[in-house]
Amino acid sequence: MILIVSDQDYYDKSLILIKSIRLLYPDLKIHYHQINFKLDLKIDNIEYSYNNLELDNNKKFKYNNIQYTQKQAYCANIRFQIINNLISENQYILYLDADSIIRKPIDSLLQLCQNYDLVINKCTKKSYYRKGFRLRTGVFSIRNTPIMKKFLNNILQNIKLEQWFSDQDTIQDTFIEYVDDISFKILEQKYIDWNYNQESEIWVGKGDNKYKNLQYKQLENYINTLYENIIN
Repeated sequence: MILIVSDQDYYDKSLILIKSIRLLYPDLKIHYHQINFKLDLKIDNIEYSYNNLELDNNKKFKYNNIQYTQKQAYCANIRFQIINNLISENQYILYLDADSIIRKPIDSLLQLCQNYDLVINKCTKKSYYRKGFRLRTGVFSIRNTPIMKKFLNNILQNIKLEQWFSDQDTIQDTFIEYVDDISFKILEQKYIDWNYNQESEIWVGKGDNKYKNLQYKQLENYINTLYENIIN
């Protein structure tokens, strides 16, 4: 199953992602968790879940010199709770940020999701990374195994839903604790690419790229047009 989480601000991005999935995989199950809105896309094989709660998007907080709002933090951190809710009924959960776009078949990635407990990009390029590395959570997979249910439970016990970057810090700490007990595969950059290499399977809209990068915007338009032509 593929999991997508967004509030209404990211609905348009989520819709592009869903269309990009459906163009390649008409039957692949998708779960779309909607925060503070409820909209049926009238597209087959999509499950929905919802949160409705007050989230402040005006008051600014700071973490490691990065400003964020309560809403931004919550929307980033809640994904692990949703994965935990879904994992028992699925072989794996492949999470994709709402601003991801699938450009090419991802059969090899889906096979990795079936074969490994955790598939995630691990980066050690920057000397300032906390504890020497960073797990990039824009695209990752968790498999339905007993050890990964414990892994998820550890995350949920420690994550702070309203603190920016708590998702990445908490999964990093949990990874360090469980790494010797899980099967782990490093996700290749071609599946989480914000440099927009033409050979990559998945492009992601990191930062302002999702609004300003011409290649990314052209791909959005192409997916929209192609989907509408095929459906209609």
